[in-house]
Amino acid sequence: MNLPGKIILLLCLGLTFQSYGQETPGIKLTKKPAAGACCEDKNCCAGKETPPGIMTGHIHRAGEWMISYNYMAMLMKGNRTGTSKTSDAEIYNTYMMAPETMNMQMHMLMLMYGITDRLTVMAMGGYNFYRMDMNMQAMVMNGMNMPASAMHCTSSGLADTRVYGLYNFSRKEQYELIGSLALSLPTGSVSCTGTTMLGNNQRVAYGMQSGTGSVSILPGVSFIRQYEKLALGTEAVADIELNNNTAGYRFGNEYHANVWAGYRFLNFMGGSLRAEGVQADNISGSDKVISIPINEQYDPTMNSKNYGGTRCTVYAGLTFHVKKQFKERIRIQLEAGVPVYENLNGPQMSQQANILAGVQYKF
Repeated sequence: MNLPGKIILLLCLGLTFQSYGQETPGIKLTKKPAAGACCEDKNCCAGKETPPGIMTGHIHRAGEWMISYNYMAMLMKGNRTGTSKTSDAEIYNTYMMAPETMNMQMHMLMLMYGITDRLTVMAMGGYNFYRMDMNMQAMVMNGMNMPASAMHCTSSGLADTRVYGLYNFSRKEQYELIGSLALSLPTGSVSCTGTTMLGNNQRVAYGMQSGTGSVSILPGVSFIRQYEKLALGTEAVADIELNNNTAGYRFGNEYHANVWAGYRFLNFMGGSLRAEGVQADNISGSDKVISIPINEQYDPTMNSKNYGGTRCTVYAGLTFHVKKQFKERIRIQLEAGVPVYENLNGPQMSQQANILAGVQYKF
């Protein structure tokens, strides 16, 4: 974990524990009823607008279920090495191919259940889809002149499955201090195939595999401070890979830190602003099928060294509460983000935009 990643994580943790138990002058705290009753019968929790990108920012009362569907789309375009943009011509000094665009889509189903008013369990799985467009410079291969061209590659498959436990340690009505621990199970594939420079039905690059192939643990802590119409929150989560997968490698550990604010500005609608920092370590090891010399020398996405780095992204979101007969049991959420800082182990594709959308139903 490099220095920027440590700074991001420590800042988020510092904000969490420094603010716990303190009052903010000029902002009225909301008196909340018994655990789980918030926002059911009274407008007591109007500011609790947790963004859809925060998965561990709430718990449920005993016996309560919640099912949700979430969609995420990530658009990547162009390349960076470190913090600098890298042109195709610069990539061609080392490789024969240069990534142009990549579109990643994730469909996720999540189920939560409150065992007690403080303890909630959660399971999450999904399906991933990837498309990458690449440019290839003119070259001579096996004695044949090959003109400059473009290549398109797609892959898809089940994602890894995560099982969570979440516990609210706070005994104060206006705070939630939630500790979380998850186990990620390798239900996704690390042998997805598609079109590469070697032809059809070839194993695709590391970043286009639908799973990690490794077991990992995800410890985290979230803190939410509730006001009458405003909620402030911080979150820090790590994703620690425990083993090499069957292909002989493991993705780098990831460290996420979030800071957000949510505000209920209408009775049925609220908004949120969120800043996220992510530090990802390098891939350890390599896939012998992917890392053959012709792949690593011609295609930067096939080289395990071109993964990992630091990203900071800013998001804006909206939450719609379906009221009346549903008593706010249905929420519809939208969130969009753009990166404001990238320092990548490259050449590596640069993010352009993230879009998240979801619908939740409590019963």
